[in-house]
Amino acid sequence: MTRKTEQDEVRADLATVEALLGAVPEGDVLGRRSLTARREILVQELATLAVQTQPSAHAAVGAPGNEATEQDRRFEDAPVQRNG
Repeated sequence: MTRKTEQDEVRADLATVEALLGAVPEGDVLGRRSLTARREILVQELATLAVQTQPSAHAAVGAPGNEATEQDRRFEDAPVQRNG
């Protein structure tokens, strides 16, 4: 499962839990407590997934470890041949 799909799934679960929480009667203390705990867990999961999906700035700017392979260098250094 991709992180995006995982985030979408957690968001959907969170929306469901919040809807259920809004529908639980005030007198249902155990139901409210259970749903509130579940909501907190989902919020934490969503925050964790959001941090994990942020792209690294190093990858975008060609940080160490993103060097061209030897084959890439040979291709770049090869002379251009023209036909004709």
